[in-house]
Amino acid sequence: MKIVIRLSIAVILISVFSSSLTAGVYVENIEKDFSGMSGGQEMTSKIFIEKDRVRMEIPVMMGKMVVMIFRADKNLFWNIDTGNNTYYEMTEADLKKMKAQVDRMMEMMKEQMKNMPSDHKEMMEKMMGDKMDMGEGTKPVYTKKESGIKIGSWNTTHYIGTENGEKTEEVWACELEDIGIDIEELDALNKMGEFFAAMGSDEDFMEIKTKKDVKPGEFSGVPIKEIQFSDGKKMSETLVRKIEKRSFDSSLFELPSGVKKMENPMTQQQGMMPGQNDW
Repeated sequence: MKIVIRLSIAVILISVFSSSLTAGVYVENIEKDFSGMSGGQEMTSKIFIEKDRVRMEIPVMMGKMVVMIFRADKNLFWNIDTGNNTYYEMTEADLKKMKAQVDRMMEMMKEQMKNMPSDHKEMMEKMMGDKMDMGEGTKPVYTKKESGIKIGSWNTTHYIGTENGEKTEEVWACELEDIGIDIEELDALNKMGEFFAAMGSDEDFMEIKTKKDVKPGEFSGVPIKEIQFSDGKKMSETLVRKIEKRSFDSSLFELPSGVKKMENPMTQQQGMMPGQNDW
C-alpha cells in the first residue's frame, strides 16, 4: 500500500512539474560591438523562443543585464532593467504613437533644414542618413556569394547585403532542415517582427524564411554569423554558439516578482518634441 501511495505522489509531482515546462528553442550568441568604447569586447546574449513568446537576455555595462520579453498572446513587449529592478511595457498602440512622434520630428527638422546653408544641410543629411525617411527606407538586398562554408558544426551560405549599392551586412546562414528545427518552432520571432512593424520599418525584423518562402534579394535560413557595416567600417559581429531544443519553465516569460513599472521613456518624449515649448 505504501508503495502505491509513493508511486501516486511521484506521478502527481511529475505532472505538476511538467505542466510548468514548455518546449522551445534556445539560441546563444557571441556579440561584439566595434562602434563604441568596448573595442570588440565579447558578450553573450541568450534567446529563449516558444510558440507565442520570446525572451532575450542581453548583457550591458558593468555586469548588468537587460531582459526583453515579447508576448504575442498579450500583444505586448516588456523591457526589464535587472540592475534597477524596473520595467516598462510597450504595446502596439505605443509603437504607433512613437512612429507618429518621430514622423512629426522629422518633418519639423526637414522644414528647418530648408533655411540652412547648403554646407550645413549636407552635413545634417549625412549625420541623419536614412533616419530622415524612417519607415520609407530601403531593405537590404542580399547576394549569394558562396555555399558550403563551415562555421562551427553548421554548413552555411555566405550572403552580402547592400543598401543603395553600399555594403551594410555580411550573413552566413544555415537552412532550418540542416539545424533540425521547423519554421513553426521559430514563429514567435516572426510574430515579434509583425509587432514592431507598427513602427513603420520596412526591414524584416528577426524574420526567418524558408527556401520556399524566400524572394529575390532575400536569404533563407538562420543567420549563424552576421557582420554589420556603416560607411565601410565594421560595426558589430554576431556569432551563434548554440541552437538547441529545450524545455523552458513558463516563469521565464513572466515578469519577475517585485519589479517596479516605469513609464516608457520613448513615449515620454512627446512633451519634449522640437517645435513646441522649447523651440
